[in-house]
Amino acid sequence: VLVSDTAIAILLATIIGVFGAAFAIPAAFMLERRLKALRFGVACAAVVVRLAPPPPAWGGLQFVNRVPWIRYRSPDGFEGEAMLAPPHPRRISRYFPVGHLLEVRVDPQRPAVAFQAGLMRLLLGPAVMLFGGCLSLAVSWGIFRSQE
Repeated sequence: VLVSDTAIAILLATIIGVFGAAFAIPAAFMLERRLKALRFGVACAAVVVRLAPPPPAWGGLQFVNRVPWIRYRSPDGFEGEAMLAPPHPRRISRYFPVGHLLEVRVDPQRPAVAFQAGLMRLLLGPAVMLFGGCLSLAVSWGIFRSQE
């Protein structure tokens, strides 16, 4: 049985669309959280206190075996401990040794997660993921439209 070109095109468009959605949806949520941290977050000095496995609730980080945990002090004197949000380089212990000082942004609504300060570090990863996901969705939509 031969499969028509239309069926192959629709299957290809569906696969590309699923991959696009798999990138675009999480990236949109990541970007939203990071924009909140940028807008409402407080810049704090922090020190890496340990490298530990990510919490179980962060199920999407199975490929990461350790994440940096930091202790920070906000300008108003609040001291807290937080996980440094991804992305992290592969050799975490080299880039974030215990005792390493860094500047972070902490969203008061989510004080258990800190983001590295700096516009590029906050937004570049999710923005690239969102762009790639949307581009894949656009290609998928174009393939579907060409089959009408």
